[in-house]
Amino acid sequence: ASYLDLAWDPNTEPDLAGYRVYYGLESGDYINFVDVGKATHYSLGNLLEDTTYYIAITAYDTVGNESDFSGEVSGTTVPAESDPVGGTGGSSDFSSGGGCFILTALSGS
Repeated sequence: ASYLDLAWDPNTEPDLAGYRVYYGLESGDYINFVDVGKATHYSLGNLLEDTTYYIAITAYDTVGNESDFSGEVSGTTVPAESDPVGGTGGSSDFSSGGGCFILTALSGS
């Protein structure tokens, strides 16, 4: 199985409770999500090899308000024993958070 390694700049709001990583196989259609708490790095695992995934992140606060989606990024997982490749697009611009969104595709062992 393959995975995508994600990293983003933190949201700076004092009531931040966490982030959700949304992903799917079509642009803008995020059929799955993972709540990653306050982490600003996540390895999205158990993905199909040689498959493009579209990813966006939201931030949510302590009372459950959720931000709009970040800019979308896409990344294609690599076949086993391939070198890591970068993803494309996107920004993690949460209303007052802002920042860089880094995506790397890696194969599992």
